[in-house]
Amino acid sequence: MDNGDKKCFIVTPIGNDNSDIRRAAEGVIDAVIMPTLIDLGFLESNITVAHRMPQPGSINKQVIQRVLYDDLVITNLTGLNPNVMYELAIRHAARKPVVQICEEGTKLPFDIVEERTIFYTDDMMGVTQLQIKLKQTVLEAIKDEVPDNPLYRVIEGAIIQKSEISSVEEYILRRLDGIEQAIVLNTSNTHAPNLNKLNNSKTMRNQKVFYFKFAGNEITTDTIETILKRAILNSNRYAELIRVSEVVVPDEISEGKRVFIIYIYDPTGETSTKFIQQSLLEFVTGFEVMETA
Repeated sequence: MDNGDKKCFIVTPIGNDNSDIRRAAEGVIDAVIMPTLIDLGFLESNITVAHRMPQPGSINKQVIQRVLYDDLVITNLTGLNPNVMYELAIRHAARKPVVQICEEGTKLPFDIVEERTIFYTDDMMGVTQLQIKLKQTVLEAIKDEVPDNPLYRVIEGAIIQKSEISSVEEYILRRLDGIEQAIVLNTSNTHAPNLNKLNNSKTMRNQKVFYFKFAGNEITTDTIETILKRAILNSNRYAELIRVSEVVVPDEISEGKRVFIIYIYDPTGETSTKFIQQSLLEFVTGFEVMETA
């Protein structure tokens, strides 16, 4: 099978060196996942595991880039590790092929419990059974160009239809009440009480709106939300992403590019267009500031 040009990223719980978690994870990778992928024609050099990445620099950035852009991601949900769940959410936002495996006995969260997951038993027979199931599931996954997942079952159809209005600012103001809120990917429970800020008049007064154009189809509102939520958290600023919406405007305004509107709760006023743009460009090229006047 010719899959030599395809890249696969393996998302797995890590644990400390020589811990039971690490030994179990490494065993699944080396005894099942790697041999199965190589048998399917993947090159070993194109199969990557986060904690084995040799490249210098920001591991977090490299991990997110691989999760976003590799042809296939295999996630081991055993133990429901928070980092694994976060990276799975990013992959779902990218709407690219993903295969989920999980040790028997793990109770999956309600929002992914219906997703196709391979359950395995951690013994010798389980290894053989997992290899067979994994091979078939990988073949099906890489053939699916537009995979279904929990996010896209919710947000499909959320893009506003084209308008005859010639001014972006006028378009946004007239249609603001009709813009649907996109799925919010929670990365911190401490921010959960603030998710309904749109209904608060004080929040509206402290809301900043940014407009960007993007040339390409490989980005989604959910991916933008994920990148910006993490950037805001890491910057330690008193601000919060409210939502990201995509709107369709006439080509003479958008220049044929996709238009995104980013809403930030920013009572201190320290969040700038430059900060938003730099945060996005760290992971995805092609974002341009859009003039609205």
